[in-house]
Amino acid sequence: KDRRFPLAFALTLRESFSSGQTDLYVAKGAGHSGSSQAPGYPAAVRSFLERHWPERP
Repeated sequence: KDRRFPLAFALTLRESFSSGQTDLYVAKGAGHSGSSQAPGYPAAVRSFLERHWPERP
């Protein structure tokens, strides 16, 4: 559980952007810095980059 940036804050932040501009990846049980260690994190980042930055150098 992230005590520095609660999920409710992340949901509010996501809602402040236009539809399609954001993704919210929630790593269940991870703390503030632990989400990047969750099994689904690399795929979530890769998917976001492929959609928003399709032609990388």
